Amino acid sequence: MAIDDLTQLVEPPKFLVEKGDPSIWRSIEQRIGTPLPDDFRDFGITYGSGSFVDPSLRISVYNPFSESFQERINQHRYTLEALKAGEGDEYFPYGIFPAPGGLVAWGHDDLAGELYWLTVGKPNNWRVIVRDDPNELEEFGETMTTFLAKVFARRISVRAWPEPILRDSVSIRFESEVFAVLERENPQTIYAFYVENGNRADFWVRDERSQVGVCYYVKAIGGKREGPLCGIPDEYDRPVVTMDIYANATLIEKDVDAPHGYQRSFFRVEPPTGA
Repeated sequence: MAIDDLTQLVEPPKFLVEKGDPSIWRSIEQRIGTPLPDDFRDFGITYGSGSFVDPSLRISVYNPFSESFQERINQHRYTLEALKAGEGDEYFPYGIFPAPGGLVAWGHDDLAGELYWLTVGKPNNWRVIVRDDPNELEEFGETMTTFLAKVFARRISVRAWPEPILRDSVSIRFESEVFAVLERENPQTIYAFYVENGNRADFWVRDERSQVGVCYYVKAIGGKREGPLCGIPDEYDRPVVTMDIYANATLIEKDVDAPHGYQRSFFRVEPPTGA
């Protein structure tokens, strides 16, 4: 199995987010409007929702079993259609799914690069296309999981991911998307989570307006780490929230004041792995 090439290099998570259910695979293909590669199905069953993370790069692979999968495909399609309409066939020589042989998205990186299949031939033979930010396109003959395994093992290189990115395969891990399920719940204010936490700080949140991978460690409300808030719920006179900001489990700003804690745009999350 092609998925075995990948699992031998990067261990799947012990607890999967949006784990794939093989019994609904055909209905997913019918909804998308095309058969999909077997190793893509196996990826969703084995890894769930999340990203492959290197100290300098994050590669997000879309989980076909996720409720957001079709929306992600559509977003890429609209972007490519606008690009092709504006620049023409010379600048962008590929068709766009659902056109026969068009590109269909299966992932992206955090350098503004995008990952596609060229849907020519049988799905298990679809080639991988990498598009980087300047719109340079590179084509590979491997299946999705074999492509990733060979890149991680440094058997092939990608122009969009030059060294030192992915230099050490030992450092590459799979990080489950902790927000995938939680974001379907209703957002709350940071103050509401403080009260739910027993009138204590020391918890993690994500802002629905932030980029994927960015989350906040709430350290204090109104200058105190615990104790009841003053004022009327649920704004409590809008005390300043003090927090640390993390991106992909790396601390990027410390002791930041966030005066918008009263806004209903936050989700309670678990600490990111490694933070």
